[in-house]
Amino acid sequence: MPISIPLIFHLNQHLTEEAHLASRTCYKGLLRVLRSHPSLPVNIQISGTLIHALQWLDPEPLQLIWEGLRAGQFELLGSTYAQNVAYASDDWDNQRQIDMHLEVIHDTFGVTPVTFWNPEGSWRQSLLPLIAGAGYRFTLLEDFTLAQARLAEPVVVTSQVGAHILTLVYDDQQLKHLFNFAVWFSRPGQLQSYLMSRADHPNASQHCLAYAGNAEAMGYLGWQEGIVPNQVWHRLDQVLSLLEALPEIQLIHLTNAPPSAGNLSPIPDGSATWMDVALAEPEHPNHEADYEDWFDFNENSPKLDHYRDFFGEIRAGLQRLDETLDEKNEEKSAPVKPARALYKAALHNYLSHQYEFACVGVGGEGYRGWEGAQASWALMRAAEWALDPHPFAKVEDVNGDGQEEIVICDGERAIVTTPAGGRLLYWFDLTTGKQYVGNQRAVPEAPYESDAALPELEPLPYEYWLPEDYRPQAIIPGAKLTAESAPTRMGKYLPDWIWEGEREPFELLTREVREPGTHIPLPAQRRGFVDYIVVDGEEEAEPGAWIEGEIGDSGAVYTQTPVDGLTLSKRYALEDDAVVVTYKWENEGDAPRSVSWRVLNELCPDYASFLEMEREAVVEFVEDEERPGVANMAAREGVFVHTDRPATDVSYDDALLALEIGLTFQLDLAPGESEAVTVRLLREAIEKSKKRRR
Repeated sequence: MPISIPLIFHLNQHLTEEAHLASRTCYKGLLRVLRSHPSLPVNIQISGTLIHALQWLDPEPLQLIWEGLRAGQFELLGSTYAQNVAYASDDWDNQRQIDMHLEVIHDTFGVTPVTFWNPEGSWRQSLLPLIAGAGYRFTLLEDFTLAQARLAEPVVVTSQVGAHILTLVYDDQQLKHLFNFAVWFSRPGQLQSYLMSRADHPNASQHCLAYAGNAEAMGYLGWQEGIVPNQVWHRLDQVLSLLEALPEIQLIHLTNAPPSAGNLSPIPDGSATWMDVALAEPEHPNHEADYEDWFDFNENSPKLDHYRDFFGEIRAGLQRLDETLDEKNEEKSAPVKPARALYKAALHNYLSHQYEFACVGVGGEGYRGWEGAQASWALMRAAEWALDPHPFAKVEDVNGDGQEEIVICDGERAIVTTPAGGRLLYWFDLTTGKQYVGNQRAVPEAPYESDAALPELEPLPYEYWLPEDYRPQAIIPGAKLTAESAPTRMGKYLPDWIWEGEREPFELLTREVREPGTHIPLPAQRRGFVDYIVVDGEEEAEPGAWIEGEIGDSGAVYTQTPVDGLTLSKRYALEDDAVVVTYKWENEGDAPRSVSWRVLNELCPDYASFLEMEREAVVEFVEDEERPGVANMAAREGVFVHTDRPATDVSYDDALLALEIGLTFQLDLAPGESEAVTVRLLREAIEKSKKRRR
């Protein structure tokens, strides 16, 4: 009988704009090639963060996965939602990461996976009850880890802790490199020889070797090096056809792996081979210096020590709040349902921002993928306000970022405004637990300073070339075949031994992926009532150039002097279903002043539902010059911008996981003259709704 080969493609990005690049240069082409082989069983692992990013940025790959599942061709693996390294993470976090990922997969695709993808391949036996307890029956372990457990052949085994049992499949690192090499360079010889040698083994029928590779290797990694993805998809198509034609192998779903050859317990601790390689090789893209191996890195990295403490403090806050909610629920002494919704938002934000925690070459000071967990404190505070709803106005560091915000609450709604700039940082409905401004889970391309700081996005001095279509092609216009010697531009991803005996040169289809122009990254977390001011045609003033706000008779008050003699005050108030800001301009100087002033609002009505379905099925602009807005079709409500003075221009722009509406006003102020403009963000119910596409 032939040897069993499960092909596993691992799709993973954070809630960033990079997910869109990976989709355009990898996922669409890869999944189309796989679907063009309908009898080929394929195993897909897609992270929860990527699912949510693609639902907003580019849902086609999700549709292709859904179609492959319905056709019986694809089988999904589960994992942790944000691909944190489970070995290095607290198991309270791991449990919730696993649960959250299962929930997202079921909501998106309608399936419940039984095979677990262990992020980055590091293993400790104490993870087994956690994984099996979540309903998983299979997982993968790297060949090196299984060899340390004295497994002599690539057979399927079980491992056990108490009553919990997992079936373990052999993750073959040599097979991974040979498969990638075959695809990248159209050189399948070594791959075929390796599989034939495995098939000659006396126990070949019991052998099961998994190719478990990053999907990004099928286009995105090469595109970053100037290789045209269409050629990669063309060569992948050829390799898949070869594998399908080999009688010595049988391509399978992981759940169809051969029966277990025995129990192997316990399994010693293991780390991912690639991370050890990255630590050892200075040229590796993920290299971090001065560590012997990943275990040394995990134990002694100051970066990991710091963020373990950082996450630990937030975890403790979540645990305390969870206990309080349980107590209040038993006592029936407080409105727990809206507080529980806000707790869930805080938990999901926390889990989202543990992306690839403890992976080599990821994270650190200023990295929003981890630092963004800070916002969970604000959501927890909102949950506490919902438990004890009453009017108040106070100054407090609600998000623990070292800066005090102004909080205004009328007992049903609460807003948080920033200390500098007077921006609307959060807007909560304490009676429902819904959120309308905040967008805390997005990860914009800007260094993190604080939760209240305006992200500084730097335009890139080029535009990206991206494939115009996703067909497998050997040649495309504007690209050229480039002859390269080993190890080629892709050598950083391959072991040295793989080049031995291979003829040179290696042909790659290349082109410049950076073209003349400017790329403006998608903004996020600019929040509400962001003021861009130009006086007398001069340079635009920074939105953060406000003095400290204070609590006035009816709300928060901020004051700014854009130029000598010209004063702008900004006063916040709450009305029924509305946040109201009154701007008052006063020209106390001797010269007339001309003001061009734009008020930007980043809106996300019922933020939790923004990430649950595809953007087109959930949210849209209401393009109306008199009452522009953002409508959430799933929640059947929207936020609309009302003004008592017509704007001279209204802009509608996409952000990352939110939508932005900008209103521009033109004012001419004579000496001694003043003008006031009131801008309202008003919640309104909408009747129209849309159904989910899949």
